[in-house]
Formats: sequence, structure tokens, C-alpha cells
Amino acid sequence: MASQTVLSLAVLQVNWDKHRKDYLENFLPMVVECIRLSKNDVISTSELKQDLESRFGLRFPESALGIILRRLRKRDYLRVENKTYYRNMANLASLTFHETQQKIITMHDALINKMVEFCKKEFTFICTLEEAEINLLAFLKENDLLIMAAVTTGTLIPDVTPASKSGKYYVAKYINHLQDTKSAELDYLEKVIEGNMLANAIFLPDPMRAGQKFRKTKLFFDTTFLIYALGYAGKPRQDPCTELLEMLYETGADLRCFPHTVNEIVGILDSCARRMRSGQRSDPFGTVDYFIEKEYTDSDIQLLINNLRKNLNSLRIQIEEKPPYTSEYVIDEDTFSKALESEIHYQNPEAKNRDVDSISAIMRLRHLQEYCFVEECRALLITTNYGLAKVSRSFFYKGTPERVVSPCITDSSLTTLLWLKKPLKMPDLPMKRIIADCYAALQPDLQLIQAYLNKIQQIEQRVEITPDEVLMLRHSLEAKQALMDLTSGDEEVFEHVTVQEILELVKKRMQVKMREEIQAKANIQIQKARTELDSAKTVLAQKGQQLIQAEGTIYELKTSAHVRETNVTLRANKIARFIGLAFKTALIPIIVISIAFSLPWQFPSISESPIRYGITIILSILCILTIMNLVKGTTINSIARNIEIKCQNAISNLLKSITS
Repeated sequence: MASQTVLSLAVLQVNWDKHRKDYLENFLPMVVECIRLSKNDVISTSELKQDLESRFGLRFPESALGIILRRLRKRDYLRVENKTYYRNMANLASLTFHETQQKIITMHDALINKMVEFCKKEFTFICTLEEAEINLLAFLKENDLLIMAAVTTGTLIPDVTPASKSGKYYVAKYINHLQDTKSAELDYLEKVIEGNMLANAIFLPDPMRAGQKFRKTKLFFDTTFLIYALGYAGKPRQDPCTELLEMLYETGADLRCFPHTVNEIVGILDSCARRMRSGQRSDPFGTVDYFIEKEYTDSDIQLLINNLRKNLNSLRIQIEEKPPYTSEYVIDEDTFSKALESEIHYQNPEAKNRDVDSISAIMRLRHLQEYCFVEECRALLITTNYGLAKVSRSFFYKGTPERVVSPCITDSSLTTLLWLKKPLKMPDLPMKRIIADCYAALQPDLQLIQAYLNKIQQIEQRVEITPDEVLMLRHSLEAKQALMDLTSGDEEVFEHVTVQEILELVKKRMQVKMREEIQAKANIQIQKARTELDSAKTVLAQKGQQLIQAEGTIYELKTSAHVRETNVTLRANKIARFIGLAFKTALIPIIVISIAFSLPWQFPSISESPIRYGITIILSILCILTIMNLVKGTTINSIARNIEIKCQNAISNLLKSITS
């Protein structure tokens, strides 16, 4: 049954994603499937109701089934004869519910199987598939993710055995693991959670009024809710509270709190400061742990106290005085106080008196009138205490119609109601709600903490552990986590767990944590060194590229200079040759003229001056030689050598001819 219910909740969410018409439309595929698989053609409302519970694990009110059957008749899935419904199998067979169901079953099996594996690995606890499914469903129901009777007239989910503390802890730890690892199974779980909310829309006094806004409704918030909303217990608990406040404001609600609630918050903050000074970590809200984690000092907490009214105003919450006592609207506070004491067992009497004061003020603001719709209430107290909401309803409206709205409802109930009004506006709200519930389930309650501290004190008196170990056990977060992991939050289990076991686990985890921190720091240094090396390589590569570019530029410049120099040399040689040639050309006529002028132009006869003729001939020869020397570089030495060679050849030829 638990498996069928969880599957059905997921199917509802898938149907909503497909149709998004109204909430009753989500149930049509399930009703059609039951009709299609029925052995009878005639539709009996009572039999159909039983089929829906046996096949899907959901309890439908007959009034809702009547509306759904009328819709199916209009769409020709049913016909009416003599005021009796008959099924139209031809049209029913065209629907494809089986495909959606198989897809959901696959996702469901993965979620449950991995939960079993997680429990075995994390806690060495052998959990069957059925136990895992029952624990999951019980966790959803116990954590108030459905709209409670204070707002509706029932619930679709059948009664399940309340989850044990261990079972609740396993589920919370598993969901937290899915969240941390961003597992694919988280998507299916979210479908189940949203389906759980959608399922309860069928029990609203009028599902078609889900979009109605608040009209002159004052919502007063209790102390715990405001501590969470202000962020004094960490972000996981703050997020769903602030989103709820935003949705309420958008839908027209007036957000309020009583002065005595503000005074109680101030007292809690003062108490947190004292606990931190004395080294105590336990408080009902998880505020001390949060302040220690964030390293808050006394002055920081005092600043929160000084700014409390301003911070409430930032949440759009106004402080409103209680209405005066009027005889016709006064409740029996003493009797109501006794009813609360018998159900809740307050450790602090002042907390009970404040709750009585708040409920009494709400009833006076209502003028003791009954309201059937939350949106039309004149006043309503929003609390995180399910016991307070339960007692308030039974005390004031016992014997009245269930649709009458109690003076006090839980924040989870109101969250579901608001989400049903605008599911597309804040799609993450259901998941944030369950994460906040998981966060709370993973914290030890005050009874377990007190039993734990008593055991430490006994061992300390027997001097079985060192003062440092006592300090570690009392004040470290690791010790609290080890306590929860070994006991699963169950005080009875703690009786069989020794402080030495907890100490051993704490030391082991602290060593692992230290190694991880050292490794993390080493990894950071290694990564930094790698980054610097990569940066140096990049710079070196850039410099190398710049060097190559510079060498190329230099080569180009050298080549250009060499070409330029060669061109200059060639041009200079050409000009020089021209000048040399011009010089030679100019010098030859000068020599010729000079020699010509040195010759005796008035020649006597040879017989008269043979010497002068000889000198003239010699000068002429010298002139020719000079010109040849200037033009061809002919020297006397070269002429002598030529004469020598020619003489040698002539003499050699003469001698050869004589001897032959």
C-alpha cells in the first residue's frame, strides 16, 4: 500500500505538468484506469472508491468522485442510462495511462533501491524495500506536508504507522544525501512531494476557490517561526519561511506578531549568548549552533536584539497589540491551559502561558465567530507546533463541521494551501519545505542531548577521559553528528551506546576531516603552483613567439640592409668605372698631345740628325706603351716576358732546324 501511495503521488504531479487545468483534473487518469480495468460495465461509486484505494493507495471522498464521473460522461468515457453510469470501453482504451505509470515505477524503484543501499552503507542497517517505502511515506505525512484538518476535511493518504525516530532519521539523512550529491532521484522525490500537496487539494472546502486571495485576514506568527524566518537557525530553515511570507503578502494577507512574541525572541537571544559563554550547544531552535558556526560574539547578538523590530519590518511583519478583554469574547483560558499541558508537556511554563495568551487574543479578534475558509478569517495564529494546532481545533471546534478553520494552524499546512494557489509562482517551495524538515530531523532533541550530557558528566567524574576530550564531546559539531549517527536520534538506542564509542567516532572523523583539510590545502597549493606554471609557460611561449618575431624582423632588416649595401656598392662601382673610363679617355689625348708636342716637327734629313730620328721613334714607342698600359694595364715587365718567350721559341726552332 505504501508503494502504491507514493507512486500515485508522483503520478499526480506528472498529470499536473501535462494538464495544468484544475486540481480535480489530475485524478481523472487514475479514475479512468480503475474503470477500464473493472470487471463490471456498471460503475458503482463505492466499488470505484475501493478500487482507487487498492490500486493507488488513495482515499477519495465520494463527493469528489461524483464530480469526476460527471466530467468523464461529458467526454464520452461514460454514458448514463436510468441514472446509472456505464463505461464506454472504446474511448477508455484510447488513453495511455500505463506509459506514465511505468515511467514512474522505474523512477520509484531507483529511489527506494538506492535508499536501501544508502542505509546499508551509511549505517550498516539492513532495510527492506517495504520498510524503506513505509518510512518515506510516514516521513512525508508526519512532517505535515499535507494540509491538515485545520484547513481541509480529510486526507487522501491512508493512515500509516508513524515513523520511528530511527526511520525518520534514515529518511532525512537519505534526502539530505540526495540534495548534497544532486542525485537524479531527487527529481522523482520532488514529484512525490508536490504530488502529496496536489493530492490534498481535493479536500479543500472548494477546490475551485484555490486562487482566492485573503480579505482583511491578519496572520500572527509564533516565536519559532519568526526565529527561523529571521535566519537565526540557518538558511535551510529560513528559506521556506521567507517564501511563505512573500506568498502571503502577494495574496493579500496582513502579517502580524504580538508584542509578547517579540519579548520572547529577545529572551531567547539573551539565553543563546549565555549558553555560548558557558559552552553549551543545545537549544530548542538550533540557534546556538548557528551562532557558533558563524562566529557570533555577544556584541553581534546584542546588535540582533537592537535591530529586531527593524528586521521584522523588513519581513513586512508588524507588531500589533492584543485586543482588550471583552466579556462576550473571552475564552476559558485555565481550561485551555490544562488541555495544552496534557497534550504538549511544556518544559517552560512561560511558553505555555504565551501560547494561551496568543490563542485567546486570536479568538477575541475573531469575536468567537466560525470561519470555513482561511482566506476569510479575521485572525489566525501560524505555528510550527503541531500539538498546539491540534489542541486548538479540538478544544474550540469539537463537534463542529470539520471544514471550520481552527484559530491556529501549522506553517506547513499554510505553505501547502498557499502553494496550491500559485504552484507555478514558487515551484521550489515544496522541496525547500522538505529540506527544512530534514534539517530539523537530523538535529538531536533536547531529551537526547540532556541524556548525552549526563553520561559525559558521569564519565568525567570517574576521570575516564581527559578534559580536552570532555570539551570535544560537549562542544564540537562532530560529536553531535556522531551522536545522531550512532543513535539515529532515538533516546532508547542511546542507552546501548557508550560515550567511548562516540569519542572514538569523533576522533576518527576529526582525523579524516583534518586529512581532508590538509589535502584540500595541498590541492589548493598544487593547483596554485600548476596555475603559476601554466602562466609561466604561457608567458614563456609568448616571449618565445616574440623572440621569433624579433629574429624575423632582424633578418628582414639585415637582408634589407645587405640588399641596400649591395645596391650602393654596385652603383658606386658603376659610377667609379665611368669616372675611371672618363679619366682614361681624357688622359690618352693629353699624353698623345704632350708627346706630340715633344716631337721635333721640323725634321732635318736623316743624315744630318739620325739621333733625333731615333729619339723620336723611341718616344713614339713609349707613347704607344703608355697608352696600352693605361688602357690594358700592359707593363714593361709583361712586354719583356713576352719578348723572352718569343725569342726562346724562335731560337728553339732555329736550333732544331740546324741540327736536323
